[in-house]
Amino acid sequence: MLNLFAERDPYKRFQDRPFLVVDWIVTGVVLSEVSFVDGCPNILRSHFEEWPARGNGASHGQSNAEAVGEWLKSLCIERKLPTNAVAISVPRRDLSLKLLELPNISDDELGPLVALQVESRIQSTGLAVAWDCLPHPTSPDEKHRYVMLATLPLAVSDAIRASAAAAGWSDLVLTSGDLLVGTLQTTEFVWQLHVQANRSKLELLLCRHGLPVSSYATAMPKDGCSSDSAMADSAMAAAVIIQTMSSRLMESCPSAWKAESISPTVCLTGSRAPSIADALSSMEIPSVVQHADERTPRALAVANSLSVAGSTTASTKEPGSTKEPGSIQQYRLDLLRPRSTDGRIATQRQRLLRIGSICAATAGAGLFGLWIWQGSLRNDLTELHREREQLQQFVDRGAEVIDKWSYVSRWQKDTMNAAHEIRDFAALLPARDRMIVTRLQLENVVDSKEGVLRIDGLAQSSEDVLQMNKSILENSARYDLRPQGIEPSPAGSLFPSQFRIEAMFRENGGRENGATEKDAQ
Repeated sequence: MLNLFAERDPYKRFQDRPFLVVDWIVTGVVLSEVSFVDGCPNILRSHFEEWPARGNGASHGQSNAEAVGEWLKSLCIERKLPTNAVAISVPRRDLSLKLLELPNISDDELGPLVALQVESRIQSTGLAVAWDCLPHPTSPDEKHRYVMLATLPLAVSDAIRASAAAAGWSDLVLTSGDLLVGTLQTTEFVWQLHVQANRSKLELLLCRHGLPVSSYATAMPKDGCSSDSAMADSAMAAAVIIQTMSSRLMESCPSAWKAESISPTVCLTGSRAPSIADALSSMEIPSVVQHADERTPRALAVANSLSVAGSTTASTKEPGSTKEPGSIQQYRLDLLRPRSTDGRIATQRQRLLRIGSICAATAGAGLFGLWIWQGSLRNDLTELHREREQLQQFVDRGAEVIDKWSYVSRWQKDTMNAAHEIRDFAALLPARDRMIVTRLQLENVVDSKEGVLRIDGLAQSSEDVLQMNKSILENSARYDLRPQGIEPSPAGSLFPSQFRIEAMFRENGGRENGATEKDAQ
């Protein structure tokens, strides 16, 4: 998972499939399609195109960037060249070289120190530059470390980048094939003098372990005419210049290097290389002709620096090793990505970036889980509201039933049971042969504080009536007896006496007893 957040290697794309190397020179561009075969660069095809009249590449004008980009885009489309991984070799004349002598520091400390040197130069000259450096190999017992600093005016690099953007080129690398051409022979020679010789220019680049140390450029000596003798004279003059400048360039090297006392091997490229090689051979100066066209070694050198082996730098000779540091494909020059970052800081930044990415992913997962949990709570709350509404409907319907039941309960509580009351009172009456009740009336049964029991009847004697009254009085907690009188019965009655009484029910006693009686029933 951590690899997903690791910083993408900008050079990885050059290993996967064919890519484009652009030799950006004064007269035009050389477009070379290159691929790696068994780790070695192989030029599949190459094409030179002069700059159009409206987009002079030598000026690098910002105003021409769009037109130049459209022109380059049409070339790539026409020739079906790759555009998603492009390495541009900038013109040598626009580069400035400076050999820096620094303390023998590690690779981690090298970048910030060189960046400080560049910043000081920018402040003194007032000219913004794009830069990168090539550190020379060193050993732990040496006091100094030497670094070749290459700078390019920022206006030039911005113009090239703008043209590349208009052309639709991606994964751009801005480098110099002229400075990297020395890496093509690093396994064979310690000191090399690379000479680019064509009809108009003679350029010398002194390299140690394939890395540039100093350079010199001049015009090619004119032959005056096209005769063989004139061309031989021109080649001899060029050979003399090479011999003289080789000594001077070696004299300009640091004293620790001059002590090696090794004459550089001359490596020739360009259309005049064979004739100059013959002239050097007559002067007993060994030389090697690399290629009759100086453009091909530049393209191969750029591709060589982008190989997988170029991603690791062994700037210090390992103890016990017989191989000198600075072997082929160990160094890379990219003016868009200078060695200005401390390796330890970069590692810490990458670690922090990974930790931050993991924390962000964890926080995102937590927020997502919280969002899901909150959604679940919202669903549960909605379900509870729905259940509450359903239950509230039952409560509302039950409230009406409860009100009716309460009313009936109160009615039952406040209403006397007439049958029970009459039955209970009848138990107090004498036997039927002693008394006859002609009226037994219960009044105010409902909604009355006191019920009234009215009794009229006939009795054998007044004693029977008094005995009944006595029985009623014994239930004074329930009845409030109110006799109305005893008098002789009318003629023709079965019994000689008639009576009339009223019995009032007590408000508490009578009803509580009535309720108890009803419950018992």
